[in-house]
Amino acid sequence: MDSGSRKCPSRIIPAVREKSKYGSERLIRGLLDFGTVMYFTRYVQRPSHLFGRIGVSVEFFGFFTFLLSLFFICYKMYTPAGISLSIGIFFALMGFQSIFLGLVAEMLTFLHRRDEPPYFVNERLG
Repeated sequence: MDSGSRKCPSRIIPAVREKSKYGSERLIRGLLDFGTVMYFTRYVQRPSHLFGRIGVSVEFFGFFTFLLSLFFICYKMYTPAGISLSIGIFFALMGFQSIFLGLVAEMLTFLHRRDEPPYFVNERLG
């Protein structure tokens, strides 16, 4: 039985560009777009959640770096102790700054949107 299909000869066109369009630049742009969408869908109404998470993560890193410096001091390795102590203090300050930036952003969001509700209900069922 013949289904009515025929094989047609095809012409293979060589690639004009040897470079792929899917590289690291496109991956970085995709990740930045994904981060932007996640920010606008989750954290626009509550920016302190985003900055708080970042701040607490940085605080933990600073705390563990501080513990590492105490370990170096106990074993009398003063050069790495000074460096890790400085890094720990830096990250602790950056964590506090991020947390307070989230609080300021929360206050600004509250002041900007206090007259309008965070969402609109078209119809209430039940």
